[in-house]
Amino acid sequence: MNYLYDFHMHTKHSDGVATVAEMCAESYRRGMKRIGFTDHAYEIRPDGTEPFGIKGAELDAYIDDVYEQKEIYRGKMEILCGFELENQSGFDYITKAQAKKFDYTIGSTHSMIKNGEGFELDYGEDRFTRLVRDHFDGDYLKLARDYYEYESHVVERTHCQIIGHFDLITKYNQGKKLYDDDAPEYKEAALSCMEKLLKEDVLFEINTGAMARGNRKEPYPSRFLLEELCKRGGRITLNSDSHSTENICFAFEDALKLAWECGFRQIYTVKKDGFEELNIADI
Repeated sequence: MNYLYDFHMHTKHSDGVATVAEMCAESYRRGMKRIGFTDHAYEIRPDGTEPFGIKGAELDAYIDDVYEQKEIYRGKMEILCGFELENQSGFDYITKAQAKKFDYTIGSTHSMIKNGEGFELDYGEDRFTRLVRDHFDGDYLKLARDYYEYESHVVERTHCQIIGHFDLITKYNQGKKLYDDDAPEYKEAALSCMEKLLKEDVLFEINTGAMARGNRKEPYPSRFLLEELCKRGGRITLNSDSHSTENICFAFEDALKLAWECGFRQIYTVKKDGFEELNIADI
């Protein structure tokens, strides 16, 4: 497979294990054409634990690192400076000067706030199941309704170009072990959210990160949601959400096969000044 792009990568500046330079070197070794970094924006975790992500001088250091690699690989591999923004935080901790340095952003919902209460969604299965037990009466479909309503505002709050892992709440639900994501109530909530987001000029990512970490056997979004997204004219990009060099472009061949089976014939990549369309058959 000749896939030469990956636009969701993390480094030691947030929760990755490799440096920007190491991720660039591995991408170049693989013959990649264009890549993008998206370390995490600062987030005050709703449960009061240690804040997560980067801001201020740490954010400046991340931007400087990416721009240094832009120059090193100029003419050989294009490097974009992105940022993964949290739905609940938006741009609250980013200066105008910093924002001007971003070539694009990803908008994601790792946690949510409802009626003044904060809920973490992506910090382990045990924590996730306790959340549903303690705050949603053990009803996963009630959580799904609230999550997708919250997710429907992610573009409005972050002004992102890419929607990150749309159905993140299925991360720990492989084999429907926690709830039935084929239930009509679940599908209704997810599709209502999708319809709202489709009014925006954004890409939905096919994200293979949970596959790399052993939580899922297929990427986000689910096959059903990808089929519905295709029917509605949604546009997709393909990202690894890699936190290490070995997971760059993880399972992209499987993800592209899934996209094709769901009806997609084009995929989009991010450019400094917009999106670029590629035919899947040519990849």
